Parts: sequence; structure tokens; C-alpha cells
Amino acid sequence: MILNARAPLRTETLQETPLPHSPRTMSFMNDDTIAFAYSLTEHAVFSLKTMTPVDITLPATTTTTGMGAFSGLTGYMTLGLGAKAKPFLLTTKESEVLIAKDSGSGRN
Repeated sequence: MILNARAPLRTETLQETPLPHSPRTMSFMNDDTIAFAYSLTEHAVFSLKTMTPVDITLPATTTTTGMGAFSGLTGYMTLGLGAKAKPFLLTTKESEVLIAKDSGSGRN
């Protein structure tokens, strides 16, 4: 993360902080905080004041499809279709962000 701040009659200040990898989605929670989504399961909150990320740990969930013997074929059936789920963040109000667990099939 490279932060470049400009102010009238001041020289530019440049701050750089390494991140584990590039976020795929970012959402500004307020003037000092950004939410990152690296993947569907990896998220972090980044403080612009301290220039540090804090990982977000989501509770594990289990789902059942009810397909019985065909439940193991889902990976085979979607090969080559390019329907890879994307992470999604949405700032709902100041200092709160919604993390979608499933991006759905209708969103590109």
C-alpha cells in the first residue's frame, strides 16, 4: 500500500507499507480505515493512521446441497465455465462493512 498525501504549501509525503498480497476488492469504511478482500475467505481492515492491516476472522459455516450422490460432481460440472466467485465488500455506514460470503451467479 502506497499512500501519497498532498496539502497546500507543503511538500508531498510518501508512506509505503507491504501487504501480504494485492486485495481484489477495497471499501473505504471512513476517512482512516479501508476494508480489504483478498479472496472469499481472506479479509483485513487497514488503518491509514497506523499503516497496519488487521486480519478479519469469519466464523466457519457448513452447507448441504441435498444432492446426495451428485454432490461431489460440482467441481467437475463447472470446469471451464469461468464462473469463479469474486469477493465483495460494501460499506453500509461509517465504520461498518458488509462482507458477502457468496457473490452469486448473476454478478460479473
